[in-house]
Amino acid sequence: MIESDFIGPMGKRIAKIRKAHDVTQDKLANMLAVSSKHISHSERGVSCLSLDNLIEFCNLFDCSLDYLVWGVTKDKAASKLPQEIIDILNQGNPTQQDRLNKIFELFLEVSKEDNK
Repeated sequence: MIESDFIGPMGKRIAKIRKAHDVTQDKLANMLAVSSKHISHSERGVSCLSLDNLIEFCNLFDCSLDYLVWGVTKDKAASKLPQEIIDILNQGNPTQQDRLNKIFELFLEVSKEDNK
């Protein structure tokens, strides 16, 4: 097992994001051109995906690499959001992300009216 403070939690985030998108370990393995066993080991913190695979994972599931690795975003603006919002943006399923987007759109609409 890899001794690191971030490998295990990162694996849990990978699993959570994968599951939120209804993707099996087998399907993810095919998407990343690795074995299902490697995905399983990565999600359990036994091993780690390569940097290329981590970047591809982020592209596939529209999450940031810093969030995937550290569990927080280093983006200055996004870091001001509550952690629960950041989690939905990075790990949420499409329905949760759509709901959040609608809330943001409503906020922008109300803000425009306030500025008139």
